[in-house]
Amino acid sequence: GINAEYMGSSGINAEYMGSSGINAEYMGNYLINSRVMATTDKYDRQLRLWGAEGQRLLGHTRLCLVGADNVGVETLKNLILPGIGFISIVDDQLVTERDLGNNFFLAENQIGKSRSESAAELLLELNPDVKGEAINKSPSQLIEEGKSFFSQYQFIILNELRDKECLAITQICSELNIKYAIVRTYGLIGYLRVFGGEHTIIESKPPDREITDLRINQPFPELLELSNSYNLEQIELRQHSHVPYVVILIKALQRWRQENDNQDPLNFQQKLKFQELVKSMSLDYSTQDNFREACSKYYLAFQLSNKLDDEADEVLQNEKVNAPVSELNDFWVLCKALKNFQATHGFYPLRGSLPDMTTDTQTYVQLQTIYKSVSQKHLQLFEDEVKRLLEGTNREVSTEVIKKFCRNIQTLYYLRYRTFQDEITKPQSPSQYDTDCYKWYYVIRGVEEFYQQHQRYPGQNDVQELQDKTYNLMKQFDSQIIPIDKNLIEEMCRFEDCRLHTICLLYTSDAADDLLCVDLVGRRLIKKTNNINI
Repeated sequence: GINAEYMGSSGINAEYMGSSGINAEYMGNYLINSRVMATTDKYDRQLRLWGAEGQRLLGHTRLCLVGADNVGVETLKNLILPGIGFISIVDDQLVTERDLGNNFFLAENQIGKSRSESAAELLLELNPDVKGEAINKSPSQLIEEGKSFFSQYQFIILNELRDKECLAITQICSELNIKYAIVRTYGLIGYLRVFGGEHTIIESKPPDREITDLRINQPFPELLELSNSYNLEQIELRQHSHVPYVVILIKALQRWRQENDNQDPLNFQQKLKFQELVKSMSLDYSTQDNFREACSKYYLAFQLSNKLDDEADEVLQNEKVNAPVSELNDFWVLCKALKNFQATHGFYPLRGSLPDMTTDTQTYVQLQTIYKSVSQKHLQLFEDEVKRLLEGTNREVSTEVIKKFCRNIQTLYYLRYRTFQDEITKPQSPSQYDTDCYKWYYVIRGVEEFYQQHQRYPGQNDVQELQDKTYNLMKQFDSQIIPIDKNLIEEMCRFEDCRLHTICLLYTSDAADDLLCVDLVGRRLIKKTNNINI
């Protein structure tokens, strides 16, 4: 029941369908009735990005948007599509003709109606998995209700609110340990402040490096026994070409140590010589993929089993690890147990996963079995240490969480956010940054000062006053004044109260990425560039 013309216009490749084993009848039902699409199919692409646990966290998140202006609504759209659990849109304004020019979730027939109800109606049509409500209240009413209102949410987005309102609401959020974001746009400029209190991540999935734990430098007995079973000088080419690179690097390191007083390569030149040694051990380097793999991954021979990457090691050096267990959440209990484990055994638990490599199937399965078996032993030892720490506390950490922790000890991540109040009262010194972004930031702060005084945005006749306010703000926090091109001031005055939908779309996509990949799904997947830490 698949329409060929539809398939062609949809860009569905018939050859791909056949090679992927897609059933035609299923595909027809999928295209005809998308409403019965399974959640796992619907969110397949993002599940590959942040995993099932990340999707579960997102689906259980309750979020409140305060202010249904264009930038907040578009940010919310980018959270509804991937399946956030529940949304509340709070706004006491009515839809005006101006709203139609920059907010695509409001229609002409909604002019004069509640802006929160109108936006919620169209937003919730995007994803039937998401539930939500509209609340006709002002920010001041929410502030009066205080903790009784905000305590029902895990995340708050404050959209186009003034600093005074933001300070009051974010103070409540900080007391309740609720994450929040402040989003604003000024013409071609955007502003985003994210606060997550203490943010701990086990499975951070850094995009810039591969996580490999093979214990080549200090092989455990089972791995060493396998390596010793190979005699590279006495096997024929075919078998020689299927020796896994793990074994090649172990043997190369043994030979290096024999020739260098049992010392590992220490500097860059020595490591390059080690790489040449690996290459020299091949019979025909041009045809032996396994030796080319070993040369490309020679650095794994210097990875120590008692060392973590800098970011993960920084987590274990945090003062919280030394606090009593009664004061710690599960993340810090596991970190405390990990530090004790290393002190006791002299190494960290083995990850247990084996990357692809050139070898025969039998050898790969044998190697995989060895790594899995040893990692299970380490897991049991680590779980025993966790139970010892929690003994007498009526607490326990599930085996699944402990397993996930052991698999990801190289990617542990901890972040402590500065609050909005810290930003307003004691921002970082502008002299620490070599970026024009900081200049724009202070001009934005100047605009907020101007609005507080005049209850309007600066226009083209207010250039000098805005410049004076901007420099006065700088003087409050740093003795060194960074010159600001007058063109920046003039540009901001030219914007006045302009909020362009195209800029909103570009900016809210980035804002939603920050909220999703750092805060809502507990992952750290995207590293930002060209931004500043206020």
